[in-house]
Amino acid sequence: KLKIGAGDSVTRNLLKRTIIEYKKMHPGITIEISNLSSEELYNNLRYGKIDLIFINSTVIINENKYKCFKLIDIEDCFFTIPSIYEKIKNIKNIKSILSQSLIVQNDKYDTRTFLDSICLKNNIQLKPTIELDRHSLMVDLVKEGLGIGFATKQYIEPYLKSGELIELNVNFNIQKRHINCV
Repeated sequence: KLKIGAGDSVTRNLLKRTIIEYKKMHPGITIEISNLSSEELYNNLRYGKIDLIFINSTVIINENKYKCFKLIDIEDCFFTIPSIYEKIKNIKNIKSILSQSLIVQNDKYDTRTFLDSICLKNNIQLKPTIELDRHSLMVDLVKEGLGIGFATKQYIEPYLKSGELIELNVNFNIQKRHINCV
């Protein structure tokens, strides 16, 4: 039995294909997947409840007994639908973007924690209009025209390519992150 842990978005957007291929190559191995927050994943790894976790690079692993491998670079972005983008396309600074109607994940998720750190560095208090657990629901609500989202670009790439969503051009640096396997 292989026990894997990752956030829902990582599992759905980055690991799904790998899990499918692994299962085809090893049909006799049972796979158990836990979708939890990074903190919960790390604790489950420490207590032997999970064999392998996939977490964001912003999570600090303080124990030397684990090997940490960088898997993929990710970058985050602000995005919205074309009709909203046309109204705000000239807004590029962080303060102005964050004053718009924001739809973000709640603070137990790494992407939100990362956005909070950007706000802290810029002395801005984040005041989202909608906070939620699921990345997919955030995307759905943005697609319905309820505001601007903040997410990992790779997770929304199909919507960006199709033109359903548009990435906001910003004049500030959003640091790249990566997903680690521990």
